[in-house]
Amino acid sequence: MKRAIRNLLLFSGALMLFAPAVLFAQHPAFDQNFGFSMFNERNHPELKWVSAETEHFIITYPEHLAGIEAEAAAIAEATYAALSANLNVTFDYKIRIFLSDEDEIVNGFAVPFWRSYTNIWVNLNDVAEAWSGPEKWLRTVLAHELAHIFHFEAVKSNLPLFGAVATGISLPEPWTEGIAQYYTEPWHVLRGDQLLRTSIYDGRPDFRRNESIRDRGLMYASGNAQLRYFASTYGDSLVTQILAHRDTTLFGLVRTHNFDNAFRAVTGQRFRDFEDEWRRHMSIYYNTLAGQMERSDSLGVKPDTLAGLIISDVQYSPDGTKYASIALNSTSKPVVELALHSNNSRQNRRVVDRGSISGPVSWSPDSRYIAYSANVRGRNGSLINDLYRIDTQTGRRERITHSRRASNPQFGTGSSTIFFVGNDAGTGNIYRLNLESGQETKLTEHHGDVQIGRMAMHPEGTHLAYALFDADGSRQIIVLELESRREMRFTDPVTDDRNPLWSPDGRYLAYTSMRDQVPNLFVRSAFETDSVEERVTALFTGASAVQWLPADSLHVQGRFTLLTTDSKSDNRVYRADASRRAAEPRPDINPAYTRWLTHQPPHSIAREIPADPGLITDRYRYNSWRNISHVSTIPFPFFGDADNYGAGFISLWSEPLSKHMITAVGALSFPSFTDNSLLFLSYTNNQLRPSISLNAYHNSFTGRFYERDFLITTNSGGFLLASLPRDWFDSAFIRTTLYSRLRYEYTNADRNWTSPRVQRLPTPESGWQSDVRLGVRIHKSVPYAWNVVHPLEGYGLEARVTLATDALGGETNYLRPDLKAFLILPGLGDARFYFYGRAIFQNGESFGQDYIGFSRYDDIQFGDSLPGLDILYSDTERVRGYSSWVDGYVTGNRMLFGTVEYRIPLFPSLQTQVLGLVSLGRTTVAAFMDGGAVWDDDLLPADGSVRRLGTGFELKNELNFAGLQIAHSLGYAQPFRDFGTGRNEEIYYRIKAVIPF
Repeated sequence: MKRAIRNLLLFSGALMLFAPAVLFAQHPAFDQNFGFSMFNERNHPELKWVSAETEHFIITYPEHLAGIEAEAAAIAEATYAALSANLNVTFDYKIRIFLSDEDEIVNGFAVPFWRSYTNIWVNLNDVAEAWSGPEKWLRTVLAHELAHIFHFEAVKSNLPLFGAVATGISLPEPWTEGIAQYYTEPWHVLRGDQLLRTSIYDGRPDFRRNESIRDRGLMYASGNAQLRYFASTYGDSLVTQILAHRDTTLFGLVRTHNFDNAFRAVTGQRFRDFEDEWRRHMSIYYNTLAGQMERSDSLGVKPDTLAGLIISDVQYSPDGTKYASIALNSTSKPVVELALHSNNSRQNRRVVDRGSISGPVSWSPDSRYIAYSANVRGRNGSLINDLYRIDTQTGRRERITHSRRASNPQFGTGSSTIFFVGNDAGTGNIYRLNLESGQETKLTEHHGDVQIGRMAMHPEGTHLAYALFDADGSRQIIVLELESRREMRFTDPVTDDRNPLWSPDGRYLAYTSMRDQVPNLFVRSAFETDSVEERVTALFTGASAVQWLPADSLHVQGRFTLLTTDSKSDNRVYRADASRRAAEPRPDINPAYTRWLTHQPPHSIAREIPADPGLITDRYRYNSWRNISHVSTIPFPFFGDADNYGAGFISLWSEPLSKHMITAVGALSFPSFTDNSLLFLSYTNNQLRPSISLNAYHNSFTGRFYERDFLITTNSGGFLLASLPRDWFDSAFIRTTLYSRLRYEYTNADRNWTSPRVQRLPTPESGWQSDVRLGVRIHKSVPYAWNVVHPLEGYGLEARVTLATDALGGETNYLRPDLKAFLILPGLGDARFYFYGRAIFQNGESFGQDYIGFSRYDDIQFGDSLPGLDILYSDTERVRGYSSWVDGYVTGNRMLFGTVEYRIPLFPSLQTQVLGLVSLGRTTVAAFMDGGAVWDDDLLPADGSVRRLGTGFELKNELNFAGLQIAHSLGYAQPFRDFGTGRNEEIYYRIKAVIPF
């Protein structure tokens, strides 16, 4: 037992080597990404990267984006000048900027390494709808991410080894985002105002409570508003002083930034007191404004009882019998669903698709088909928008465009014609697609940085209205006459009007405007040049119109389908009379409470910055090897026992496109340098389509429970691991990976092991092994808050084969096919049936400790999250209820195993927390039955096989440790033949994933 404890301590100490890397990578400041491929899981070797240098930047981009460097250079240099003056920060190196259009992702991220850089997706049509304000995407996102980098530099520690870590722990997220927004863009609707005012009106302005799926966005809005209020009230110079403040230790040698200390030293008050002051100020302003505008109950109708928490689109069919909705239905299951409903029965709801679905939904004139867009895998695995059509009678789903970057579909006068917005290198144009012939016709001739939002087809099919986000930043409604292709600019370009809707008779156009800092609805005659604009709504929290319904006996002008909300947690659908009109709001508010809305930093960045090729000083092919960056190196002491102690380190290196990633882990033993020192070096290359990982190690470890002890074998050697994702299934939730591993290593099995007097297992063996592994994994997992302990949906299949040979002096020789699968099926309510099965066979001889069979204990597993990688021995299973020393272990070269569980959720949380680091979350109870057989040589189990069947109950709980979620459980089991008696009872504790991979 003493040796078991010693070995477990040694094993636990070795695991601690990896803890800093896990915690470091999970810090939100790192966005959990180092490059594009780390985010989208594709390497894109087809892209050829080039770089262009300016005075302060190195801009890298795929060569097919040539020309974008001149735009980026002008924006970056203008941003550098403004931020440097505002924050009193300069750089002694050139900041790296990486631009890519490989995916349609409205995002970018900055990485606070010692030499920071930023990665940004460009050429996105989605910004027409996802963004507000006149600033174009590249101007907005590049300035924003550079502001993050300036912020990182302003608070950086003077310790090179811990620079990035010290930066990470000194950045409060709200002010991190607030600084980036305040210094680079004005206050906008969708970047703050609508969500902030709604949460204050709702009485729940605190984003830290996780009360709503919108709390993440509320954090951005709050930080943005806090910076603006602070600067307008206390002065911009104090922001700079806070960032420049340092705490000193070790006789002034170490200087670090602590935000809370800095805020108090500069302002004389605690940050939490400032936040209370800010909330009071916001409450006065927004509630005063709310009292002078409409609320949702002003619409005079009750909301429709639609299923959905956040509803993004609702479209009623032309025949009035059904409707389609796009909605996110739960904070615990954040999945967007496209559903069909019967208009006569609110309970008749059928989900027809799920994933990254975008509105609007378009109905065919005969009410049979719906069309919509979704962000899916396209050519080379890119994440792009494509169009789908669903037959509402049969449920058949059809992808009608492929890698087209298509969105905003609208049916024509028949079911075989669809109009859509196509994104070509960042330019949005309208196309007509004949679904029968596949012929595509371009209808508009926009050029440059132009994007198009929602469209609306005239009832007679003669005109198409659409929202244009022009190259100069203007936003307005355009009416396109389809026959002549003549365009009429319909609305004022400075008021940000969007989402056009035709009246059922085709005489009027309604549109949603952002002029109130929230969306509201307006209407005017479509073809009269001197028509007067009329306001339909003046709601304080805003309303967006998504459909104009036909007239009926009570509504001679029809009704508007409106999306609006009074809460940050959800929104609702109203069908309001189209004849209603609202007075123009003219709020009277003390200017002292509105000054923060328009306050600007001393040095602002121009809204429009023309491209300037003259800023480019050099151009050349990008060299990924020369751009490998040091992330951090963290030393630490370790102590195993009196014979094994010393110093360890973990060092991380990465290249901004994730073409190269290097991890080095070492533990240098002072008493026994040669025997007990550990070294692990891993290099990952993402320059080809598969990811290739080359790993070398000395005295690495592998382990498992063995006999009555824990066996740790030390390993020296290396392996090459390659993985290739495949897009075989058109689903957002299914991942398919092909993988292979080539390994050559020496195993020392007796350094930490003494054989017991009575052996039930083969004696552990030392020696060389050469093996190759090939496999495929198919895995489906739908997002759910408690997937760690109680997944609601999913399945998996993994088939692999391992071949060990005597090549290069290998001392094992075997062929081992291994097939495992799991399936989760619904039970009553949120209860679930879980099935798992495994078949494994071996021909030949392996080392004794690498046995196949049943174990007394659950083997610990870490590598299943990465296909093809096994950190520990894994070719055993456990039949719960059989844990005695006599019959706990069974070995053979054939094994079949299966388990079935019925899992019932009990408590969402046990409300237990220890030291603020450890908490007990979701708890479920499961009734289970395990069964299997182990035998030798025969194809199927014969008389000499060992068969087992166990049953019992288990409490599963989610253990949260410093952000790391683990499933652990306490169970009671017996052999099935003894169930209900007092014989062979087992009470056990296990730490094991609730699905195998």
